[in-house]
Amino acid sequence: MPYAVAITVGMRHRGTQALAELRVEGVRSTASLHRRLLANPELRAGPVHTRRLEGLPG
Repeated sequence: MPYAVAITVGMRHRGTQALAELRVEGVRSTASLHRRLLANPELRAGPVHTRRLEGLPG
């Protein structure tokens, strides 16, 4: 069941920092998706329903 998520400034900063330091070799990961999500101004503006993520460009 989809739910709304509020991402705080602190969470966004820690997530962005962790993704910047992340190194994955030999397998595919979803790190680039998470980088785009944390950088998206619409998602940064406030609570987001998980259904909204379905419409984001790939």
